[in-house]
Amino acid sequence: MKKQVVIALHIAYWLCYILLLAVILMLVFMQLQLRQKGFQEQHFWLIQLFSVMTIVPAVISFYAAYLVLMPRFLARRKILLLSVAGFGVVVVSALITSALLAAFVGQHFGFMQTLRGVIEQMVLPMFLSLIHSVLGLILKGFVQWFEEARIKADLQEQNLTMELALIKAQLDPHFLFNTLNNIDVLIERDSVRASEYLQKLSAIMRFMLYETKAETMPLSTEIAYIEKYLDLQKIRTSNPDFVCFEVVGDAGAWNLAPMLFLPFIENAFKFAPHIRHGAAITIRFQIELHVLEFECTNLTSNVQSNVQVNRTTHSGLGKTLIERRLQLLYPETHRLAITTEQECYHVHLRLEKP
Repeated sequence: MKKQVVIALHIAYWLCYILLLAVILMLVFMQLQLRQKGFQEQHFWLIQLFSVMTIVPAVISFYAAYLVLMPRFLARRKILLLSVAGFGVVVVSALITSALLAAFVGQHFGFMQTLRGVIEQMVLPMFLSLIHSVLGLILKGFVQWFEEARIKADLQEQNLTMELALIKAQLDPHFLFNTLNNIDVLIERDSVRASEYLQKLSAIMRFMLYETKAETMPLSTEIAYIEKYLDLQKIRTSNPDFVCFEVVGDAGAWNLAPMLFLPFIENAFKFAPHIRHGAAITIRFQIELHVLEFECTNLTSNVQSNVQVNRTTHSGLGKTLIERRLQLLYPETHRLAITTEQECYHVHLRLEKP
C-alpha cells in the first residue's frame, strides 16, 4: 500500500474520532446547560478535562499497538506476550493520562485530589486505551495484509511471465527446426509455396516473440495464428485430412491470455505418428457467449499410448506450467481434463466468463 494511502487512512481515522468526541461534548453541554451565564470558566476546564481524558490514551495506545504490538508480537503469533504487553500499554496510557489531568485540571475538580478520585478517573482512559489498541492492531493488520497481497500479486505476475517464457522456449525450437527442414525440401519443388510458408513462419514467430507479451488478446487473433501453424504442419504430408480443425461461434467476442491453446496443439503434432491417417488430429473450438470449450485429440500408437503420459510435454514441465498458468489466470472459471484411452490422447479445456 502506498505511503500516501496509509497517511490518508490515519487522518480519516482521527478525524472521525474527533468528530465523535465533538458530538458527545456538545450533547454534554446541552445536558448540563453549560451555555448559561456564569458557567464559562467551568465550560473551559471541562473541555480540557474531556480532551485530555479521551485523546491522550487513544493516541498512545493506538500507535503502541500499530508500531510495536502488531509487528513484534501478533505478527509472530506470540499471543501471551501480546496480552501482557497490551495490558501494560493500557495501564501506562491511563497513568500518563492521570498525570496530565492532575497537572493541568486536577485543581479544578476535587475528586481528582484523592486516591479514589484518581482510580475512578482512570477507568475511562483504560477503556478507551483498550479500544484503540484493538483498532490499531486491526488497521495495521489490514495494511500488512494489503501489502502482502500486492507482493503476492507481483510475484504471481512475474511467475506467469517466466512460465510463459518457458512454454514458448519449449515450443519454438522444436517447431522451428521441423518447419525450416520442410521448407528447405519444398524450395526445390515449389519455390512459390515455399515463400508463402516462410511468410507464415515469420508471422508465427512474430506472434510468439512479440504479441504474446500482452496480458490479453482477442481469441480470433490466436486462432488466426493457429491456422497458420496448422498450414505449416501440413507440409509434412500430402493427406489433406490429416488435421481436422473446426471453429464454431464468434471468436471475436472473447479476450484471453495468449498461448493458452497452442502448446496443446504442438504436443498433438509431436506425438501423432499417423501423418497419413485421416483425422489423426482433431481440434475444435466451441464458442458461446459465456462459455468457451477447446478440444484437441490426437491418435497415438499402442506403444506411445502407454508412455505418452510420462512424456515431459504432456505430464512433466510443459503440462505443469500450463496447469499452473491456468490456475493463476482463471482460478474459478476453468476446467482442464486430459485423458489417455487406448490410441487416443484427449485434451478438454472449458473456460467461463466471470
